[in-house]
Amino acid sequence: MMILGCALSCLDPILTIIAALEYKSPFFITKNRESVKAMDKLSCETMSDHLAVANAFAGWYGARMNRKKPGLENQVSDFCKDNCLSQGVLFKMEKLKAQYVTELFKLGLIPTNDVNDSVSNLRSGVESVVRAVIVTGLTPNIATIKAGAEKHSLVGCRDQPLEFHPKSVNREILTQLQSTFKSDYIPRWFVYFEKMHTSDTFLADTTSANLLTLILLAANVRLVPLPQPILHTLDKATKERLGIRGNDVDCGEFTDVRITSGEQSQRLLVCKTSDANQIEFVRSVLERIIQERIEGKEKGSSDPGSPHGKVLSLLMRIIKADSSR
Repeated sequence: MMILGCALSCLDPILTIIAALEYKSPFFITKNRESVKAMDKLSCETMSDHLAVANAFAGWYGARMNRKKPGLENQVSDFCKDNCLSQGVLFKMEKLKAQYVTELFKLGLIPTNDVNDSVSNLRSGVESVVRAVIVTGLTPNIATIKAGAEKHSLVGCRDQPLEFHPKSVNREILTQLQSTFKSDYIPRWFVYFEKMHTSDTFLADTTSANLLTLILLAANVRLVPLPQPILHTLDKATKERLGIRGNDVDCGEFTDVRITSGEQSQRLLVCKTSDANQIEFVRSVLERIIQERIEGKEKGSSDPGSPHGKVLSLLMRIIKADSSR
C-alpha cells in the first residue's frame, strides 16, 4: 500500500490508514454505539472503514491547523468529542506517519520527507484512487457477496461463511441488498485487514472493491481457459453477455479470470479469450509503468504530461468511472 501510494500519488491518506492498522483505530468504544455512528458519518457512504479513518484524521489535522484562528480555539477538542476520537491515538498515528515518510524518502520513493508534499499527494483527494490502493494492497484478503435463493451471503475464497463486524460501516450491506432500489449500487467484492473468530467469523476493517480495479491491478490474478463443464453452469446473464447460445460452443473462446489466495481461488469474471488477451496486455503495461515509476527510471514521471503520467492518468479515469457505476 505504501509503494502504490507513492506511485499513484495519494500518499497522505494511505499512510493514515496504515498507521491505524499498525497501531489501532482512533475511534474509542462507547456503550451507546456513538462511535459506530461517528464512523458511519465520517465514511461518507464510501462503504469503507479505512476511508472513515482517513477522513477522521484529515478532519482532526485540519482542526489543528485552524486552532489559532479567533473563535476556533476549541475546534480540535470539539471535533474529537463529537466523533468519539482519541487524540492520544491520533498523535501516535501522526508520529508513525512521519516515520514511514522518512523511510520512503530514504528509499528514494518520494521527492521529500514531507507527508503533505504536493507531488506525493496529487490524487489524495480522489476517493476512487485511494480506494484502488487500499484494495490492491489488501488482496488476497478478499470476500464476495453471493446471491442465494432467499438471501445474500458473504463468503471467502474457501467458500467459508463470513460476516461483517458489527462495528463496521458495512454491517448493514447484506440487509440493504434485499432492497431492489439499493441492490444495483452495492459492490459485490470487499477486501479486509483481518478475520475475528468468535461465534461467527467476522471481517474487521473492510472496504468495498470495484471489479475493474481487481482485474487490472491485483497481483494475484490468473487467467485460465474456461473448462467445458463449467461453461454450461454459467448463469443466464453471463451467457447473454458473452453471446452464448445453446451448448455447441468452443470452450477455447472463453477465459476464466480468477483471483487466488494460496491454493484457493474465486472467479472475478468470465470473458472472451480475445478480451482476456487485452486484459493480460494492459496488466503487463501497468505493472511495468508502476515499477519504473517507483524506480524513477522515467525522467519527469511525476508530470501528468509524461508518457508514464498519461497512462496513469487514463488508469485513474477508468478507475473513477468504474467506482461511480
